[in-house]
Amino acid sequence: LAECYFYGKGVPEKDETRALELLREAAAAGDIRALNRLGDNYVRGIPGKLDHDPDEAFRLFTRASERGSLDALGNLGVLYMNGTGVPAKDPRKGAALFEKGAQGNNPFCMFLYANCLEKGLGVGKNMLLATNLYRKAAEAGYRPAVDWCRKNAVTFTPKN
Repeated sequence: LAECYFYGKGVPEKDETRALELLREAAAAGDIRALNRLGDNYVRGIPGKLDHDPDEAFRLFTRASERGSLDALGNLGVLYMNGTGVPAKDPRKGAALFEKGAQGNNPFCMFLYANCLEKGLGVGKNMLLATNLYRKAAEAGYRPAVDWCRKNAVTFTPKN
């Protein structure tokens, strides 16, 4: 329901305040999707409604990842890569989190880990493994991976 209010889908009108109330309620009950989504909003901030707070995002992503959210694991990795909301920038830690999520077949984490492997961020460069992960994420329907594969002439078969 919070998503509906965020985007104005199936509700009388878009209402970010109501969406945040619903997310906070679900997060307080331990819902991992709500914890992750609320963390996303703290990373970005919502002018006039929610302050940018990477420390709170870190706390929420950590809680969600401890409860099994691989998307939150990827989001934690991004915080480590950027050095926001964490004690220090740590590309190795970020790449390790992406790798763990990729091992769980999470397309978001596969894409992020592939990017690390392609560029040598926190890990040694390995273009063969990176390409395989980009392909696998594209096959799962992850749009940025689909775009990467098309741009780099890497064939993939989307799974329906």
